[in-house]
Amino acid sequence: MFNDMLGSTLGVNKETGFNPVKMTAFGETSDKEAFFTGKPAVGELGYAFLFRNYRADKGKWQTTAPLGYLDGWNNLAYVNNEVINTADIFGLCRTEQYWDVNGYLHTRVVHDVKQHVSQTFEVRGELLFTLGITCGTGSRSETLTGGNSIFTFSPEAFGFSLGSYSWNTSYSAKTVTLSFSCTLPSGAEHTEFGQKIVDYYLFSSIHVVAEIYECGEIKILSTTPGKTAYIDGVTRKNTQCKE
Repeated sequence: MFNDMLGSTLGVNKETGFNPVKMTAFGETSDKEAFFTGKPAVGELGYAFLFRNYRADKGKWQTTAPLGYLDGWNNLAYVNNEVINTADIFGLCRTEQYWDVNGYLHTRVVHDVKQHVSQTFEVRGELLFTLGITCGTGSRSETLTGGNSIFTFSPEAFGFSLGSYSWNTSYSAKTVTLSFSCTLPSGAEHTEFGQKIVDYYLFSSIHVVAEIYECGEIKILSTTPGKTAYIDGVTRKNTQCKE
C-alpha cells in the first residue's frame, strides 16, 4: 500500500505489479464509490476504519510505524487533523454549540476539568559512586567529578500517566566524606563490626502542569526540566557494632 503524506492511497503493489488507485477528492472512482480518499469500500461495512500514527515532531502522519509496521490509513487528514470527536472512555464529555465571528454555528467538545496538576517531581538519575566504611577504619573521602547526564522520567498524578520525558543537564563536582561512630564502650570486644554503605546518585527535577478531564483525557500544559542536577547520598546499609 502506498500513501501520500495526506493519507490518500496512491496505489497497491501486487505480485502482478503496481496498480495505481485514482480517486476524486471525495473518494469516487470511475466504477464505484470508495467513501473517502484513502478509505476502501468494504461490502458489509461500506468503509474501513484503520489507523496511522501522527508524528508531531514532523508535522505529518506516517505511512509506516517507527518499527516499520504498516499503519493503514489516515482518517483525520480530511479535516486537516482538526477533529471534535475524541475517545470518551467514561462517557463524561459533552458537546456545546457556539457562534463564530462570522455568525456561523459550530459544535465543539467540552472537557470538564477533574484535577489540575502543578507539581515538581524529584528524579533520581544514574549511580555515580558507592562509598563504604566499617568501624575502626576511620573516615573516607572521595571527590566526584562534574559533567553532564541524561534524565528520563515518566511522572504520574492521581493514577494517570503524564507522559515520558528526557532532558540533558549538567552537575558540579562534589567531595563526599563518610565516617563511622562506634556505640560500644572504649576497649570493648567486637563480635561484629558496624558498617555503613552509601550510594551517591545524581538528582534532578521536572515541573509538570497538566489538566486531567472528567472523560479521562489529559492535556499537558507545560513541562520544565531542571537546568542543573546535584549529587546526594542514599544510605544502603547502616549497622551498629555488637559485643
